[in-house]
Amino acid sequence: MQSPLNYHQNFTDWNRARRFAIFIGLMLLGLGLMFWLYWGVAISMTISIILAYLLAPFVSALEIRGLKRYYAVPAIALCILIGMVIAVWFILPPLYYQITQLLSLTPQAIDNFYSTNLPIIQEKINKVPLLREFNLIEFATKQLKGEEMSVKVIAFLSGVWFGTPIILSTIVYVLLVPVLTFALLLEERKMLDHAWSVVPRDLVLPLRVFVDRMNRGFLLLGRGLLTVAFVVGLLYMVGFSLVGLRFAILIGALAGLCRIIPYLDILVGGILCAVAIFADFQGWPQVFMVLGVFAVVFTLDGILITPKIIGESVGLHPLFLLISIIAFGYWWGIGGVLIAIPAVTLARIISRLLLPIYLVSPLYKPRFQEFRE
Repeated sequence: MQSPLNYHQNFTDWNRARRFAIFIGLMLLGLGLMFWLYWGVAISMTISIILAYLLAPFVSALEIRGLKRYYAVPAIALCILIGMVIAVWFILPPLYYQITQLLSLTPQAIDNFYSTNLPIIQEKINKVPLLREFNLIEFATKQLKGEEMSVKVIAFLSGVWFGTPIILSTIVYVLLVPVLTFALLLEERKMLDHAWSVVPRDLVLPLRVFVDRMNRGFLLLGRGLLTVAFVVGLLYMVGFSLVGLRFAILIGALAGLCRIIPYLDILVGGILCAVAIFADFQGWPQVFMVLGVFAVVFTLDGILITPKIIGESVGLHPLFLLISIIAFGYWWGIGGVLIAIPAVTLARIISRLLLPIYLVSPLYKPRFQEFRE
């Protein structure tokens, strides 16, 4: 990676910087227009591009070892297929059994919570003067009754699934992903050569620096998110096992997997823990111990794990990440939560590239004559 000084020396012309910014804007506008035109398959295209991006280094490694691309791509596809067969045959059945067993306890957990625990909570609430008028049992009767809740959920899911022609479209989208992925891998070099051939010659160097830094930034971010998810999941599994929670390994693993999307682990893990606890309630001490596990993991994640792994790799502070996730989620919902960290990472990369240009621009260093008088 070039240093900022070398990059600055090759790109100090303010007019060229302005043309570069215009070119990037037009390129992004073209990509946005393409996604708008192909909006029906935008999700499949996005997933395919991400998969091709992740698999491209493996294809390059096989090419370096003398295997041609037209053989390297099918070889990788074969390895993925074998891995999927092994997963379906050996891993998914017991995992599926445990997940369905845990989810089947949901009506029982809601019913136990409604009949056994709510009166105790209501008794504690009545001792607080400001909350004495709040009838939690009446509220729960309308919202949390197990049988009614399960019937509503099943009816809603059935209406969504069978009330629309989503089955056929889902199959098409799923089948489209591997086709697009391996087409991109096969034609990657031709597409890149064609793309670079239309870039203005004096903008090739800064654009290559931009692409290189963006590539490195996203690789570091992806590696950091996966590492954080693994460490947090391991902590959850150990903590839940120590407090005697049912399905501790499964819940910890799922919570850790959800940690790829920051702070989603708390929501998913909390719901699954509530189901496991109240389906076989063993007393409030276990509830407080589970809450203690969440508090300890959250604290370690906030002050040590995420700052050490992600903060040092891409230079993003955890507090800034949290604010960005909340803001993006407010504007764009779950999609905003998903793109918050990549978008902030991209913005940081662009700002670090533009800073040397700004420092030599007329905006930062106007001519001395302008200050006369």
